[in-house]
Amino acid sequence: MNSFTSFLGLEIFKKIFYIYFIFIVIYTGMEIRSKYYFTKDSLIRGFSLIENTSKKELTKAIHNNDKKRVQNIVEEFLKSKHILGISIKLIDNVIVYEKGTLSNNEKDFNTYQFDFKKSVKYKENMERFTYFLNSNNKQIAKVNIYYHKDEIFKIIKNDIIYILIFTFVKLITLFLLFIYFIYHIITAPLKKIIEATRNLDGVNRTFIDLDNTKKYTELNELADSFNYMSKRVVEEFEKVKKLNLKLKKQKEDLIEANEYKNFFLANISHELKTPLNPITLISSVLIKNKNSDLSEKTINELKVINKSATELKILIDDILDLTKIEAKDVKINYQEVNLKEIIEKLLNNFKLIAATKELDFEVNISLENEIQIIDILRFNQICKNLISNAIKFTHKGSIKIEVNETKTQIELNVIDTGIGISEKNLEKIFYSFKQLDASLTRKYGGTGLGLYISKKLAKLHDGDILVKSIENEGSCFSFVFNKKDKKDISVKSEKLDKIEEHIQVENILKNKQEDKKEIIIINNNPLLFFEVGVFLNKQININLNQFDSVLKAFEYIKKYNLEKTILIIEVTKDEEILKNIKEQFDIKIVGIGQSDSKIYNNLISKPIDCENLLKYIKDNS
Repeated sequence: MNSFTSFLGLEIFKKIFYIYFIFIVIYTGMEIRSKYYFTKDSLIRGFSLIENTSKKELTKAIHNNDKKRVQNIVEEFLKSKHILGISIKLIDNVIVYEKGTLSNNEKDFNTYQFDFKKSVKYKENMERFTYFLNSNNKQIAKVNIYYHKDEIFKIIKNDIIYILIFTFVKLITLFLLFIYFIYHIITAPLKKIIEATRNLDGVNRTFIDLDNTKKYTELNELADSFNYMSKRVVEEFEKVKKLNLKLKKQKEDLIEANEYKNFFLANISHELKTPLNPITLISSVLIKNKNSDLSEKTINELKVINKSATELKILIDDILDLTKIEAKDVKINYQEVNLKEIIEKLLNNFKLIAATKELDFEVNISLENEIQIIDILRFNQICKNLISNAIKFTHKGSIKIEVNETKTQIELNVIDTGIGISEKNLEKIFYSFKQLDASLTRKYGGTGLGLYISKKLAKLHDGDILVKSIENEGSCFSFVFNKKDKKDISVKSEKLDKIEEHIQVENILKNKQEDKKEIIIINNNPLLFFEVGVFLNKQININLNQFDSVLKAFEYIKKYNLEKTILIIEVTKDEEILKNIKEQFDIKIVGIGQSDSKIYNNLISKPIDCENLLKYIKDNS
């Protein structure tokens, strides 16, 4: 908690007190000055009284040259405690009589009318009161009564002390009153407001009560405004809290939906790809028409089939890559290769394609060391995508491929004179399922996955894809990646294998601690098991693993010594491995379909009843 010295009240107090202090100092000074001049006037009036009472006698004594009488009168003057000295001179400055302490100016006069014993001292800072003696309307002498300047201060000394003491008491009193009122009127309410703002967390309403019902000040208005704000904050916080819960639920639903999407795409793509391979192979063979028994129309139709199947296969491959990337299931397999040979072999196909579009195709490979470590599959995939895009979107001009090597990196540039990309769209081209204009999709085809996948693969390859482009002039796509050392790669692979195995073991141990049920699906029929996989993945107390063969599942079970596991498999005639599994491990096998074999602990007919399957899992694990 802050002290009073750190609050606004002190700043206000300082300003007010400083002004008051200056006023008091000026007022006290004026009061002392007034006292000084009043005392001085009183002293002068006293001297005037002496003048009036002695003037006649002194004039007569001087006129009659009565030395004795003059001396007596002067002695009477000196009896006054305020008079230090007296000098009486004739008009011609002849000294009649002088005694006591005089001003230094009197030293200059040394002519005397009478002989008398001189007893005079001289000092500075002497004040004098002067009056003249007249006889027969004629000035005959001048009387100087001397007193010291400090005499006035001696007289008013006690008065000054009283004034200063009274002023000090007033200052202290006002100081304390200022502190009291400023603290209670300003500082204390402000502290309440500050404390309330600190405690305002949105969960509990914070209320300020200033306990001031007599006067309604700006601070009361501020407190009321804060109380209203506090109420609104709590209300809005509740709304935000509910909205966050809703968003959290939506996020979980989206994550779940994305998992279902990836699961579906992976399985359905695999299922679609299987029949495409024979379609493309058979159509390619038939197109050659070795026996010359097919008409030109039939061959053209086969070409359409082959082209469509090939394009569909490419799309499926992209979707499979996409699902693997989003599931973080893509591994980079580095190996030592002759990079120049790999690139030249890759470019041979594209030279022919560029030639059909009458495009110049230039290649410039500048490598100090042709032997490099790369993932051939992913390197080719990235390069193919960049070069095919360059050819696709270039109608005239040239395609230029540059390969350069620096101390730490390899850079492959694909430069074209095609349609280019506007600056605002440069980032968008790397989004999934994104093309800049719907008309481009209609004109050039494609799904918008190529660059997204390529950039992700480049990142996994410890590199990146950079782009520079000017609309309607052309583009330059650069695939840049760091060079690898063979020793580092082998060590890294070994470490990754150990880490993956360690993570797998930890997950299994964690599942055992949390009493999760180990379920394994032999997913050799994606269409059959798709719904089952989605359904079981939603169960929080089930750890689901899928394999495409019984052998892989058996290796997994042996590696981690899994017991009390349920194996789900489509009924098969090859039961030898299943018997081996059951002999070595305490595992129950659920068969999907019809069978008389005793190897299965339970049989479920097609289509699979997921709820019935889940009930069996809960009852038997």
